[in-house]
Amino acid sequence: MSPQSFPDQVESMQAQGAELAELRRRLRPFVSATTVVPLMVLLVGIALVTAQSDHPLGALGALLAIVTATFSLGSLVGLLFALPRDDRPASTQGGGVAPGGAAAGPGTSPGAAGFESAAQVRYSGNNNLLKVADWLTSAITGAALVSFVPLATRLWQYAGSIDLGLRPGTVGQVAVVAAVLVGLTAGFQFAYLACRVLLPATLWSAETSMRGAFDAITTRFDRETRVQLDISKGLFWMTMNGKVQGWFEKSLACFDNALRIDPTNTTVMLEKARAYKWRRAAGDLDEAVRILDSAIAIAPTRSSLRYNRACYRALRGDPVADWRVDVLDAVRLAPRTAGFLEQDEDFSAIRQDPSFVTLLADAKRLAT
Repeated sequence: MSPQSFPDQVESMQAQGAELAELRRRLRPFVSATTVVPLMVLLVGIALVTAQSDHPLGALGALLAIVTATFSLGSLVGLLFALPRDDRPASTQGGGVAPGGAAAGPGTSPGAAGFESAAQVRYSGNNNLLKVADWLTSAITGAALVSFVPLATRLWQYAGSIDLGLRPGTVGQVAVVAAVLVGLTAGFQFAYLACRVLLPATLWSAETSMRGAFDAITTRFDRETRVQLDISKGLFWMTMNGKVQGWFEKSLACFDNALRIDPTNTTVMLEKARAYKWRRAAGDLDEAVRILDSAIAIAPTRSSLRYNRACYRALRGDPVADWRVDVLDAVRLAPRTAGFLEQDEDFSAIRQDPSFVTLLADAKRLAT
């Protein structure tokens, strides 16, 4: 079977998850009916019996205790016989080999391999406790066939030993026996059907969701790590300005590679624009401003983008009136930006310009 692409796996999982949800919705009334209805009938019977008792609260408590205990015992047996198992081969449960025998290749991340395996997981009836279940089935069946009469007799005697405060007769014994039988069967049916029908779908859905989330996290972490590595490499080549020939091309290649991985990373855009500013060849400041225009469109509330655009426009010779809004917006978003204006070398050529002096005063006033 050819491996599915990531979007195909997500679409397949969503479709299968919808089918599982619909299956649970359809089967829930059936599971409820096989357990809730008998218990409701029993509770009505218990109410009628206790109403005739000399000690109604004591009789009610005794019968409810019997039903609760036998329901729990029946649920335990039902769970034992219906606990679902993982259908994957043992080697795939550790994430090594995908169902179908395809191992994760050197270019496949562990998260992707786990995701692909999880997308093909299926659960079915119990096999992990098969030997125990077979032994118990044989033992219970044998005991029921060989000792049915003695067991029934002992149950009847046990029922007669419980004083429900009723008039002499067998009504109390019948009520106790009914409570035991209904509690056992209802508990067994509830646990068996829930584990056999509903639990496999729930386990599969939970595992695929967890695997999908894990794969998304690892994919994002891998992408961010590669972007940070490219940024670091680009910054390193920028420090080689004037020392190594071709520093600009090498730093630009690193930033471009980072943007191929994450096209909306404004930090990469900012550093790429700074590389153009550092080289400052013909048209470089125009390109730096264009890059920051795109970055601001992605992150309009990031003050450093607006401040650096104002710097580059000042270096380009644009009038202060054309970029003062960028400076004031940057100060409004990050008030500490006002302190940079007095020392920033990008504004050294216009430090005494009356328009810049006015802008500096406005920025300080806005920052306080």
